[in-house]
Amino acid sequence: MKQQKFFRGTLFAAFVASCATNPATTKQSSESTSASEPASGELVVIQSKSKSPMISGSNMEHWIQLKNSQGSKNRIYGYMATGEWATSIEEAKRALESAPGDNGLIVALAAAYAGQANYEMAGYYAGVVLKTDAGNSDAMNLVGLRIMTGSGNRRADFDDAMNWYRKAAESDGTHIAALLNLGNLQLDLGDASGALESFTMASNRCGQCFASEFGIGLSSSRKGAWAQSVKAFENILARDRSKAEAQYQLALVYKNGLANSTRAVQLLQDIVSDADGRFKHASSIKRVANITLRRIRANDRTAPMPEEALEPR
Repeated sequence: MKQQKFFRGTLFAAFVASCATNPATTKQSSESTSASEPASGELVVIQSKSKSPMISGSNMEHWIQLKNSQGSKNRIYGYMATGEWATSIEEAKRALESAPGDNGLIVALAAAYAGQANYEMAGYYAGVVLKTDAGNSDAMNLVGLRIMTGSGNRRADFDDAMNWYRKAAESDGTHIAALLNLGNLQLDLGDASGALESFTMASNRCGQCFASEFGIGLSSSRKGAWAQSVKAFENILARDRSKAEAQYQLALVYKNGLANSTRAVQLLQDIVSDADGRFKHASSIKRVANITLRRIRANDRTAPMPEEALEPR
C-alpha cells in the first residue's frame, strides 16, 4: 500500500524533447542562434508536476524567441519550454494536419501530452512513432512513462517500464530523462545502488543538472554514503542557493546520517527564517523544515529520515 501511495503522489517523472533531427545532446552551445533555428541538439527536459521545465542548451529568452518564430516545430518546443502545454498540443495537431505521419511532430505531440500529465495519450502517440521508428529514444521513454504511471501497477509493470527506460538510454547516449525516470523508479523499489548508477549517468550527460544531483543525493543517503550525499546537495546549492529542497535534505543528512544536530539546525533555521528571501517560493518546504526543526530541538526521534524526500519543484 505504501508503494502505491508513493507512485500516485510523489514520483518524479521526466521526458526529453529534442529540437533537432539528430539525437539530442546536453552540451551548452556558445554559438548564437536565430529565432527560427534551434541549435542542434538542444533539449527541453520537463519534470511532471512541475511548472518549471529544465532547459538545456539555451536560456529562456531563446525559447521565447522560438515560440514566436515562424517554424511550427520550433513554436511547439518554445511553448513546451515555457510550460504552455495546451498551446503546444494545439500547435502540434495543427502542424500534423499539414504533415501527417511526421514522427518528429508526433513525438512533440506526445511530449506535450506528457507535460500536461496525460500519460495515456503520450504513450499512445509514442507507440505510433515506434511502429515506424523502433529506435526513437524519446518515444521509448514516453512509453515507459505511461506504463510507470498506470493504475493498479504490479512489480512486473514497473520492471517493464524500467526496461523501456534502459532501452531509451542505450539507444541514445545523450538521453537524460529516461535515466532520471529509471533512477527514481529504482529508488522507490529499494534499489539505491541501481538508482545511484542511473542518476550518475544522467549527471554525466546533463552537466550535473539539478534533477540528477538531487537523485544522487537521495540515493547516496539511502546507501548510507553520507559524504557523497552531502557533496551532491552542496553542489546544487553552490549553483543555486534558492533550492530549499536540497538544503532541507542536506540538513537531514547532517542530523540523521552524520549526527551533527548543530549543523542541521543551522540549515533548517536558515530555511525557516529566510532572511534574504531566497526561499520565498518554497512555502511547503518551509513548513516541513519548521516542524523538523522543532522536533530536533525537542529531541524528538520521529524527525524525518533522509530518504523521506520532498518532490523537486
